[in-house]
Amino acid sequence: MRGITSTISVAAFHADWMTHMPMRALCERWTISRDQVIRLAVVWELPRRHDRKLRAKPLRQRDPTTTEIQQACIRIQATWSKDVEEERRVVKSQAFSMKRIPLDSATRSHIDVEYNGDCDVWEERP
Repeated sequence: MRGITSTISVAAFHADWMTHMPMRALCERWTISRDQVIRLAVVWELPRRHDRKLRAKPLRQRDPTTTEIQQACIRIQATWSKDVEEERRVVKSQAFSMKRIPLDSATRSHIDVEYNGDCDVWEERP
């Protein structure tokens, strides 16, 4: 639907043009068609806009294979210092304690269990 372009302020249209507002929003704001917006831009010699369709797009690459990923990991790990390697390879468990675990619901006996962070070291406290 064509609108009337003779009532459009050049300065106001230029300001909207420079905000890089989408073409659809320009058309709705000024109630003119897309062709009219393009014609006004040419007539008023407005600067070119950043057209998303014309942007340089990176070339799509294939996903790396499992072997390529393993080789990349080896190259990265070769740059690690001893401290960094130890920090990243060792899984450190955290100390925790559990309170009052019921052993038998009939006798209602309980024990406290504590784990100090070492592997396979559990303490039972009656």
